[in-house]
Amino acid sequence: LIVAGGEKTFGAAAYELTALEKLLPVVATEQPAEQQKSLALVLVVDKSRSMLEENRLALAKEAAKKVAEVLQERDQVGVLAFGDESEWISRLAPLENKDEVLARIETLRAEGFTNMYPALERAYLSLWQTDADSRHMILLTDGVPTPGDFDEVAARMAAAGITVSTVSLGKGADQSILEQIARIARGTHHHVDNPSDLP
Repeated sequence: LIVAGGEKTFGAAAYELTALEKLLPVVATEQPAEQQKSLALVLVVDKSRSMLEENRLALAKEAAKKVAEVLQERDQVGVLAFGDESEWISRLAPLENKDEVLARIETLRAEGFTNMYPALERAYLSLWQTDADSRHMILLTDGVPTPGDFDEVAARMAAAGITVSTVSLGKGADQSILEQIARIARGTHHHVDNPSDLP
């Protein structure tokens, strides 16, 4: 006797306690409820001195907080800030203490220039090593970054299944680089001339 079938054939409703079940070494079981998907998200925030103009840094901090507030405990979040150097404001980790992450975001202070490439590299490596159903990066900046191979790091992120969305703040931002990063890494790009319109 050869029997072929799938979930509907051998599901509990159609198969359990039937003569066919008695003959076959296949037991009817309920399918477990689909688990909710987990997300790993890194916010990469420009803290260069130009972010003081038009209250950009304060608005970027508010945006980062709003993102953290909508995440669930099963999700992972990290906040990486960059000026001359990049530093973890809050390392990528499960969001067990949301208030602590929000407090750390508030400690962001402006300094230095827009040295963006090392920050993208660090954020990428952190996400690459993280186990989650979805891995995403949000980049917020207002300036023209120092040189770096942005296409190459975006391509590595895309190959690793990491998506990137970019946000440019104010008229001085180099949108072409940000649009390219988002396009390659299968994300979206947003530009706001007025930082209070930050999506």
